[in-house]
Amino acid sequence: MLIILIVFTVFVRISFGANILYIQSVAYYSHQLTHFKLIEVLALKGHNLTVFSTHYKNFNNSNIMQYVIGAVHPKSRILESKLDEMNGFEYYVKHELQYHHDAAESQFENIKLQELYLHPENYNFDLLIVECNFCMFIVLAEIYNCPLVSVFSAEPLNFFHEYIGNYVHDTIHPEIIIPAIHGEVSFVERLMSLINQHFFAKIFRARDIRLSQYQFYRKFPNFSFPPLMDIVGNRAKMYFTDTSAMTTNIRPIVPNYHQIAFIHVEPSKSIEDLRIKKFLDDAEEGVIVLSFGSIANDFPEILFNKFCKTFQDLPFKVIWKADYDKFKHLVIQSNILISKWLQLSDILAHPNVKVLVGHGGLKTIEEAIDREVPMVLMPINLDQPFNTFFQVRHEIAVELDLNTFTKESLTNAIMEVMKPSYKENIQKVKLLAYDKMSTSLGEAVENIEYLLKHKEKFTYQRYEGKCSIDRSDLFYDFFWMIGKFLLLIVHAVNYLL
Repeated sequence: MLIILIVFTVFVRISFGANILYIQSVAYYSHQLTHFKLIEVLALKGHNLTVFSTHYKNFNNSNIMQYVIGAVHPKSRILESKLDEMNGFEYYVKHELQYHHDAAESQFENIKLQELYLHPENYNFDLLIVECNFCMFIVLAEIYNCPLVSVFSAEPLNFFHEYIGNYVHDTIHPEIIIPAIHGEVSFVERLMSLINQHFFAKIFRARDIRLSQYQFYRKFPNFSFPPLMDIVGNRAKMYFTDTSAMTTNIRPIVPNYHQIAFIHVEPSKSIEDLRIKKFLDDAEEGVIVLSFGSIANDFPEILFNKFCKTFQDLPFKVIWKADYDKFKHLVIQSNILISKWLQLSDILAHPNVKVLVGHGGLKTIEEAIDREVPMVLMPINLDQPFNTFFQVRHEIAVELDLNTFTKESLTNAIMEVMKPSYKENIQKVKLLAYDKMSTSLGEAVENIEYLLKHKEKFTYQRYEGKCSIDRSDLFYDFFWMIGKFLLLIVHAVNYLL
């Protein structure tokens, strides 16, 4: 026993896990994937995680305590915005901006979350990890006097890049929620980018922060906290984004900003649905996979029919993610298999899959690159046109417009990306994405543990003042109205030109 004790003392390293509070409030399931993987690895490293997320995952790890908070969705669905010809900037202003604030306010009513901020003496957290800009959740870093890490599941908006300290140029780095600037940039395009970046973006940034601050004031009227901008400035020590040089603009970045693309992609597993597995195995002629994520369940019948008419004459089989119950009254061809849920990453790894037809979601693009499947992309809104632009530029995808595509254009696009050059190009893109000294996941965990190890050098003293806001101040509201008026003028000019 003495020998065993000596060996244990000398050779066994004893580690003490940190207590991490992890909040993922964005209701889109694709946003959860990056965070779920990061949570799993941090727990395996011995850290204790208290997780609040909008979707449940069975982590099967005693180090993780998970609570599900309400998945609040925008009143206007993203597919409707595309069908109504609403561009990303307009959709963000009218719906996404307010949605994030409404979601945070609703989720803050979670009983367990209330317990954390009403009775902090019962808990101890060494780190807060969130996905938000200036939302109310960051106040928990102030309550527990701990550093803050922001994890973005997509490219951050330019105003947040500026706040972080990353370089932003109007025409080199156009805002991801406005149409990407293609090829040679005309004077009008430069002017539009300049107006968006230096006028609208700053007004909406001020509006975003003011809404958060106002909610913060209502939720904590008697607490002594600094303004949210100061909390972010003092507490936020690292930023992670699910992007890479293959999926976004190249720009100079500060040392505490890390790109962690592809971390949710795992080695392929066997397909659990035996019906889908047999369909794939028997498809020697090749398979086209059609997946538009969660928005596929909102397809109008006329759009569903357009896809059906295209696929019925193709010499390939088709696996299609859609809500079949909505369309079971229609005649579906025998070469089409429809499922409400797809094990997409593993299906794309099947050797008979030739093409992915999708909406340009970043996670789906990463899975297609990893599985070396060329794409036909029909971006809907927000960052999807931005994501699609880069894949077209890499010559691993063809872009079509969801509102105007025809049977002929979709058929031609599918046959185009089946050319050997697209397969060769996507293999090169995959090599460039993965060929580095450390994995993105390993880099993320190492940097988080570095912050935990040296967190005493990064924390700040509690703020002794009182958070307040002058609700009679009409300054921002005045410029908000002017901004919306000028936005209409810019759209009109853009339409005429």
